[in-house]
Amino acid sequence: MMLGGVSVGLFYLLGRFPSFVESVYSRGLYAGIRWVWDYSLGFSPIPLVYICAAGLIVWMVIALIRRRRKNRSLQRPWWKKILYFLSFIGAAAGALTFFFYFLWGFNYARIPLEKKLDLNPRPLSVSELKDIYLEAVHSAAETRASVPRAGEESLEGTVLKPDLEQNLRRRLVDVLREMEYPAPGRVRARIFRPGGWMMRFSVAGMYVPFLGEGYVSRVLLPFERPFGMAHEMVHGYGFTEEGTANFLAYLACSRSDDPLIRYSGALEYWMYAARECRRAVPKEYAELAAVIPPGIRSDLVAISKSRQKYRGRLSQVGREINDRYLKSQGVREGVLSYNRLLVLVRAWREKYPLEEREESPGCL
Repeated sequence: MMLGGVSVGLFYLLGRFPSFVESVYSRGLYAGIRWVWDYSLGFSPIPLVYICAAGLIVWMVIALIRRRRKNRSLQRPWWKKILYFLSFIGAAAGALTFFFYFLWGFNYARIPLEKKLDLNPRPLSVSELKDIYLEAVHSAAETRASVPRAGEESLEGTVLKPDLEQNLRRRLVDVLREMEYPAPGRVRARIFRPGGWMMRFSVAGMYVPFLGEGYVSRVLLPFERPFGMAHEMVHGYGFTEEGTANFLAYLACSRSDDPLIRYSGALEYWMYAARECRRAVPKEYAELAAVIPPGIRSDLVAISKSRQKYRGRLSQVGREINDRYLKSQGVREGVLSYNRLLVLVRAWREKYPLEEREESPGCL
């Protein structure tokens, strides 16, 4: 418990010195942890979450058997058993908190990406938002047309290439290095089965600091999966803020030589623009929606049907937990921070106009 308290206190203290965190932890200690982890346990052909879960079950069974044998030989008062249980829970919580921050969480206190890159993300006006929407839907349609055998039917039956993870990692590493960020190791993004349980809690993907791996739900459709995997990889490279993860994942997808990966990023970007337009100009959205091409409409219907299977009370619970968790780490917007994708892309394009973009890091 003491270790957990120390790590939390250190986190809030370091939050006042982001330059120190950036240079000493994010680019130093964490980069070393990343390298050692990825070139050892990261080579496991089995996702570490399954190995960890199996080990935990075995440990719990052995511990329970030992505890029962001990209780038979030494009878303790009920209140001592309660105290022992509470102390065990406290120690476990303290250890988890300590390793969370040591293995990844201190990255929450690093210098924000937009400040490091001298970007100027600003609120979007309604007219800018509509322009982004129209540009995004055009880009998504153009990218989709380059996917082999793409027609007006949904791409939900498309088979992903076996080198998807490696392709995404290469593009993401290119983007990070061109931005002069370290990209140590070989971050993994694995498929989680059964993925339906994640979706029931409104979670399409997650990065697990204790395992050093990202996981995306198996039920994500083929054209959704690349962006989700890239997003979790970004977290693995030490970027905790969700909008930043979306931004870097979008850049990585846009640079891929695989049209389905490019479409995954373009579609996700447009969907964020569509959600913001629906919120900002609900009366005009029907007119904006009229420009959506049939193929993209089919993909949206497929996504809706897939999500409908897992909607329920747990979805709201999962969203609320995620929102509170993000706010506890200093992310004031909570789950709304995901929406920063739009303003970060706009800020990036303002700094690197179209004619300069091909020579700039993460060109779009």
